[in-house]
Amino acid sequence: MVIGTSDALASYALSTDRVYYKLDDSEVVIWDITDGGLGGGRKLTAISVAGPISETKLDRPELRQMKNVFGLGKNKDGLSVVTLTGATPPGPTQDTTAATTTTSTHETTTPPPEIDIGDIDIGLEPEPMVDEDDVALYRLGIYPRMSNPQNGQLDPLLDYALCPSPCTTPPEELMTGTWTFEIQNLPDPHPLTEGQYDAWVLNGVGDGIAGPVTWKLEE
Repeated sequence: MVIGTSDALASYALSTDRVYYKLDDSEVVIWDITDGGLGGGRKLTAISVAGPISETKLDRPELRQMKNVFGLGKNKDGLSVVTLTGATPPGPTQDTTAATTTTSTHETTTPPPEIDIGDIDIGLEPEPMVDEDDVALYRLGIYPRMSNPQNGQLDPLLDYALCPSPCTTPPEELMTGTWTFEIQNLPDPHPLTEGQYDAWVLNGVGDGIAGPVTWKLEE
């Protein structure tokens, strides 16, 4: 099941001819990436988990204006007292006049000098655009178990182009096929994977769009 790939194939069939292999065996990978692929073997259905994110906006509570409140009550000695909230208590007028000193600070900001890079050659070539939906660029890839192609950042142990360059095969003839390779061409199994591998279908940028299907080496 493809997880976290927004442009994963809606449906496909990807399988191997067996689950367990010996080191001197040959393995056959079968793919069918037509809409609703009907390839045999162990079928996996791609599920795209990418989707629109629902945003919820919370309304701010209305500000309430606090009013001055006077309350009449008694203290612990039984004497009448006035409770005052948010107002100046009654009494003689107090002189609150004070000298106020105002300081004015003026800062001058000098803008950075403008640099004209029109004539500067930094020697970088723009990367060519790759059509991720071009079936002629699709490949099959073999990875250690539980690996992810990571948008082409992780190279497969073995790979197979559905149509070697320059491709002259019509796209509809690339939708189904088989790939046979020798198990001995794989590097020695990593102890963490215990001789388990995943097969993926990769698009033009090396991202996994179908898979994985897992197979294992016999102990």
